[in-house]
Amino acid sequence: MSSLTGRIDIFTRVTGLSFDTTFTRAEWFEITALLSVRSLSLSDLSDAKKSAGRSRDLGDLGHLMSS
Repeated sequence: MSSLTGRIDIFTRVTGLSFDTTFTRAEWFEITALLSVRSLSLSDLSDAKKSAGRSRDLGDLGHLMSS
């Protein structure tokens, strides 16, 4: 899926994460006045990228932690 600002990835399962745990820690982001989305917390996103272990995901970790 894409938006005017870039690609949007939607996952129904993420390796290494529990839905119940991550759902309670998820954060809301307002995209527009009419649209808000819930997303993984930074900590859970970091854990997901580590679990995936792909070079691209591991490379993203540095950018995520410096944000």
